[in-house]
Amino acid sequence: EKPRLKLDLSVGGSLNASSEGNSVREGMPDLDFLFEFGPQLELRLFERRLPTGERLLGQFSSELRAVFATDFSSVSAQGIVAEAGVGVSLRNIRQSGIDLFSAVDVTFANERLQDYFYEVDSQFVTQDRPLFDAKGGYLETDWFVGLGFRPLPRVRVFVGMIKGYYDGAKNQASPLFETTVQTRYALGIVWTIKTSETMIDVVDMGTRQ
Repeated sequence: EKPRLKLDLSVGGSLNASSEGNSVREGMPDLDFLFEFGPQLELRLFERRLPTGERLLGQFSSELRAVFATDFSSVSAQGIVAEAGVGVSLRNIRQSGIDLFSAVDVTFANERLQDYFYEVDSQFVTQDRPLFDAKGGYLETDWFVGLGFRPLPRVRVFVGMIKGYYDGAKNQASPLFETTVQTRYALGIVWTIKTSETMIDVVDMGTRQ
């Protein structure tokens, strides 16, 4: 970790989804739990201390993660996902301890992962679900906005909203592609159990921390 540059570990994942009762995937294999691991590089683009005491920060981040699917009886590799984004945060608004965050991330996936979501093999073709050969490429763009605060000295809470935009995705023509916009919500609590006796001032650079 350098003052402006940070190399870290990136993790991600998603819940499983049953194909039963899903009109576009009926009769196809279920989607398993996905876990993602890989390196993350963060670069602080600028930092300004405003006259009212807030810190305004801009940052760039990029992640490259291997994706694994599991039903907890077996594990299979499902490709690679790459993300890049920029974010802006305003820290300690008017000395209130409240931080505001906003970030935009663009995601690409290789063909193996796109196949997992969007490909239709010949054995799953129906009258309403034609054959489809998925390709690697652009997957989605996420816009995140949220705020964080400390109700207690060692407890940090954050809430946020994520808008996912899929219009123009590489496999938008797939019969398994369902929506061009999606809204998700986030709620997180960080509890610092123990700290060192000597503390230093550290400014988080991540776009979603």
